[in-house]
Amino acid sequence: MSGKRRGRSGNGWLLVWILILAMGGGVAAGLAVSWWLWPVEYTDVSPDTLHPLHRAEYIVLISHAYAHDKDLRRAQVRLAALGDLGSVGVEVVTLAEQYAAQGRDVRDTQSLARLAYALGHRRAALAPFMPGGAPTPTWTPWPTATATPAPTATLAPTATQAPTLTPTATQTPAERPTETTRSPLTPAVRVTLTPTVELERTATPEPTSAPRSTPTRRPTLTPTITTTPEPRFVLFVQQRRCAGDAAEGRAGLLSVVVYDAQGDPLPNVELLIRWPEGEDRFFTGLKPEQGVGYADYALAAGQSYQVGIVGIESDVAQDIVSDACADGTRASWELVFRLRDSAP
Repeated sequence: MSGKRRGRSGNGWLLVWILILAMGGGVAAGLAVSWWLWPVEYTDVSPDTLHPLHRAEYIVLISHAYAHDKDLRRAQVRLAALGDLGSVGVEVVTLAEQYAAQGRDVRDTQSLARLAYALGHRRAALAPFMPGGAPTPTWTPWPTATATPAPTATLAPTATQAPTLTPTATQTPAERPTETTRSPLTPAVRVTLTPTVELERTATPEPTSAPRSTPTRRPTLTPTITTTPEPRFVLFVQQRRCAGDAAEGRAGLLSVVVYDAQGDPLPNVELLIRWPEGEDRFFTGLKPEQGVGYADYALAAGQSYQVGIVGIESDVAQDIVSDACADGTRASWELVFRLRDSAP
């Protein structure tokens, strides 16, 4: 009996070892097939599935391409392959700030900073990497007045032995005052001096009196300070609309379009809308079917709003109220902002 039990237990362990060896052999064979014989090949993979490190490299390459050809639309199409264009624009400016803080390659940082600026993101930390550095106001120095000595008029009576008394007046033209160096922004002041008159008369010599001088008016110079205008978004259109908005489903809707200095639609522009109880922010470019520079916001009935642009000097649209129209619908509003270039 004991021998039979030992035989059965030995057969059981043998089966266990056979199963373990079979499983190990199957795993080894599967790895060999998947790694060496028929490895997995990825083709036509979307860029939005890239690893974060490779995603950053992809953005840097796009920025270099934009720095070379200055084609913003092509760069936007390439960035859109990574996901929503608004969030990718934030990712571009964040990556540029990281490269600037870490002291990475200057060419990479410059390309990223210029692409972020073209997408509408202005950051003070990236200003040194822009062409020409950070814009600073230029002040015209105050002009200095140069004093010119005024000519002195003299009256010297002389006695002559002429038989007749013939007073004669001799007029000598005054010399022109020396002109000072003129500033291109300061108007020149012309000073007119009265001519000197000398009289000759025949009379008994009189004691020579002290010469008298004619007072001369000194010009008053007013210093002028001229500043270079900073880039600024100017409100070109603020229009209230009623007709046709109900049919288009746009009643009570605020529509905003933002253009750059060349008149091209500008995406990723942050807009601030305020009302007495609070405020909110929204971005252009989130509805590409309406245009990359388009953004909209649903207005509450009867509420008064103010709308401006964040991150750069901007005009502010006032008194945006979605009140009732004559056809019973609520009014909608249309705003158009355009960037005024700083170039004179």
